[in-house]
Amino acid sequence: MRNPITRLAPLAMAAAFAAPVMAQDYPSGPVTLIHAYPGGPMDAVMHVVAEHLSDRWGQPVVIDTRPGANEIIAADTVAKADPDGQTIFVGSESSFIYNPYLYDSLPYDPDHDLIPVSQLFDIPFGLLIRGDLPVQNVAEFVALMQQEGPSRSYGSFGVGNIMNVGMEQFLQAAGIEMRHVPYRVAGQLMQDMFGGTIDAVVSSSIMAVRFGPTGQMRMLMIDGDNRQPILPDVPTFAEAGFPDLHIRPIIGLAVPAGTPEAVQAEIQQAFAEVINDPAFVQEVVGPNGYEVVASSPAEFQAMIAEQRPRMQQLIADLDIHLEQ
Repeated sequence: MRNPITRLAPLAMAAAFAAPVMAQDYPSGPVTLIHAYPGGPMDAVMHVVAEHLSDRWGQPVVIDTRPGANEIIAADTVAKADPDGQTIFVGSESSFIYNPYLYDSLPYDPDHDLIPVSQLFDIPFGLLIRGDLPVQNVAEFVALMQQEGPSRSYGSFGVGNIMNVGMEQFLQAAGIEMRHVPYRVAGQLMQDMFGGTIDAVVSSSIMAVRFGPTGQMRMLMIDGDNRQPILPDVPTFAEAGFPDLHIRPIIGLAVPAGTPEAVQAEIQQAFAEVINDPAFVQEVVGPNGYEVVASSPAEFQAMIAEQRPRMQQLIADLDIHLEQ
């Protein structure tokens, strides 16, 4: 009679080689990147990433935008997709950190139906105002809002979005009020800011770089330990008098539960190579004010676990609650 261990050896060898084979075969068809922000900086960056991934994989990589519901529609679409790695969620802290505390229930289980694969970028946000607002610095902005804040407004991509949560953090720290106006798409928000309907947003430096020279927008301060090279005249939050304020969104990836670990590893590696490429950093990352992270699945999952308790408390302190 054969030793049971000997009999199991071929099975063990097969299992050991199965994952690499699946990674080599991936992807076997088109790959879809799903996110919730058509027309915004994330959309533009992901289109460039998709082109590079398509070259690497030899398969079409397409962008599918599912806006609304604080990324829930986009995340739920991926959570219910086949676990083959060919449908990838691209989301922010809204999905990875905030939503479990903003909503009583979600149509998917964020802890079990989606697997975080990599944090791609860290994005320092700053206070951006419309160009004709009669202030020159943060102190003057705060003074104006102390007088006119309830009649002034700021924009975001919806209640519970980082643009809403971040601005409310600043308003609370400064002891001022402003009216919140939510938007579904970036284009309409920018049009209303140009037209004077809203006075401010918190956003990445890209909008300041793009529209600052025209006088349509001005950034008054930005998160970070140091000033951004592309905005050397813009002070940090600490320099502007808010050392404890941090508004720093993320962009990360997730795949449906059950996606093989080897496929997850290939996705993480492929994205990391694209976004760390020096030409990509120079042409895309720097001008958009992004900082490359490219973390492993384990590192990304650890970051989420570390951030959630703090953000749960912040959301409770700000008294933000949403219904599906």
